[in-house]
Amino acid sequence: MNQNLRILLLALGLTVMAGIAATGAEEGEPIDSGSCVDCHEQSAHGTDFATELSGSIHNGLACLDCHVHQNVVPHPEIPKPKCNVCDGCRSCHEEAAKTYQVHGRSRIGVGEDIPHCSDCHGSHDILPSSSNRSKTHVANLPETCGRCHGNLDLTTKYELLIHNPIEVFSSSVHGKAVQGGVSVAATCKDCHSTGD
Repeated sequence: MNQNLRILLLALGLTVMAGIAATGAEEGEPIDSGSCVDCHEQSAHGTDFATELSGSIHNGLACLDCHVHQNVVPHPEIPKPKCNVCDGCRSCHEEAAKTYQVHGRSRIGVGEDIPHCSDCHGSHDILPSSSNRSKTHVANLPETCGRCHGNLDLTTKYELLIHNPIEVFSSSVHGKAVQGGVSVAATCKDCHSTGD
């Protein structure tokens, strides 16, 4: 075999190998928000996203405005308990993200029980706190907070000072006032800041 042919074959082989290596290094194909519905027709609640977003304060945002780490297909693995959506929340709600330390944010990475933004505020159906359908409306806070704070396993695991705090609140004068529709009654977050 002549020398020129050997060099040509070697160069061709190296080029092919470099191309294969570069293809393998790709993390995924870039996508835009318009293609999300190709795979994600419905939310985890079984309703279509347009319905959930229609009354949301975030109606009109693109999927990737919130789901900032999901901009390639296949989507990268986000290790739990890291909240990939919280990064999206943080991109607009920077001040709230800075002050949201008391709710276990300082322990992020320690346990999967640490709440994420969507655990209290919702995911696609986020409504202003003034809406009586909002998870953070005064009348709904006992139920929202109770998902974790009413769980005896969690209150024991994290050594919360009061066992069954939702029951304690509900039977208090403040809890009864909230149940009676008094919108200015003290709720969980008035004494135990959630960071907002």
